[in-house]
Amino acid sequence: KRIFSPLAVGGAALTIITVHLPGWQAARDLGRASNAQDPLVALAAFEQSLRQAPYQDGAVTEIITAHTIELLNDLPPVHSARILLQQFIESLIEEFSTSVRLRPNTYVLWGSYFAAAGKLEQASHYLASAHDLAPRKQSVIVLQGRVELLRDDPFAARAFFHSAFELNED
Repeated sequence: KRIFSPLAVGGAALTIITVHLPGWQAARDLGRASNAQDPLVALAAFEQSLRQAPYQDGAVTEIITAHTIELLNDLPPVHSARILLQQFIESLIEEFSTSVRLRPNTYVLWGSYFAAAGKLEQASHYLASAHDLAPRKQSVIVLQGRVELLRDDPFAARAFFHSAFELNED
């Protein structure tokens, strides 16, 4: 006795491949990027992963942002790959930030990227967005304080740190 017809099994397999294959391919490309020693190879893998799962998955963008921060930390301030990576991630952030509803973690990563890049106004903007979505998340408030320290505003930093500490008392 057949429980499933070959046509139904084929249809289910086609659905699984159509829905999940782009994500699997994007994951493969992201894995290749994380193992790349050359930042330009990583950049090519990032771009390939976005072609596989374009902007539909915030997790892909979060992974790319985290890897980009790691790569930028290893590059000297004046390096052609650094400039290309910064242009890539900033255009990704600009395009993705208006396309879907984002999680607080995405904003935290973006704020962290901009803080690492020395673009403190953008860092503050994205961390404020994360705080709006998760107002009781201490790590976000502490990061906001760290950005204020980078801006040479210890009083604003103290206010953020104090706010985070007060949440701990609740």
